[in-house]
Amino acid sequence: SERKIECTATYPSRGDIIIETAYRILNNIPYVRDTVLPTSIIDYAAAKAILLKYEEKQHEVETMHILQIRADERWHKVEISRMILVVTLIVVLLVLCQALWLLFVRQRKIQSEIRKEILPQLEDVQEAIKVNHRDALFIERMSLIIDEHLTDPNLNVEFLSDQLHMSRTHLFRRVKSITGKGPLDHIRERRLIRADEMLNTTDMTVQQISMELCFSNPGYFAKCYKEYFGHLPSNR
Repeated sequence: SERKIECTATYPSRGDIIIETAYRILNNIPYVRDTVLPTSIIDYAAAKAILLKYEEKQHEVETMHILQIRADERWHKVEISRMILVVTLIVVLLVLCQALWLLFVRQRKIQSEIRKEILPQLEDVQEAIKVNHRDALFIERMSLIIDEHLTDPNLNVEFLSDQLHMSRTHLFRRVKSITGKGPLDHIRERRLIRADEMLNTTDMTVQQISMELCFSNPGYFAKCYKEYFGHLPSNR
């Protein structure tokens, strides 16, 4: 007949009790001579239950292993994502730094160009404005002197140069460079403008006005008047 084990027994070894008993014997300490160990009978049903528990534990271990692998994979992905993020941030910072550096270099270049080109031009313009302002003041001052002495027969270039405290040659060159006309032309034009005003506001004749404003004769006055205004004074 087949020999089959119907059941078996299992009990804990309780090594701790054995060690404690030995310690007591060696040190003449009273001890319990008989130690009862709990015994479990394992039959077919119990063995099957134990096997099921073992399989469940094995399944749990496998499940934990799979979860650990997945967790490691996710953690690896997280590490890769973190590394990519760090690298991206570094690249962005490098690009930003390069852009800022290029902007700084461009700004310095623009500043250098301004100092080399634009500022001298602005200084030239400012100087030109100052010169033009001085020239305008000079012409205005000369015109005031002329207007105050329109009826003075001594009003000439020598008189103006004396009033403006400069030589006759210097006066002629400066007036010519500013207006394109000489001092005598300005004296004649100012007298013609005054003559036109007198023709419109007084009852004086052309001969009287020409004499008042120191023209050599009425004919010369009429000629100059026509050249300046485009018609004779008697035709008004």
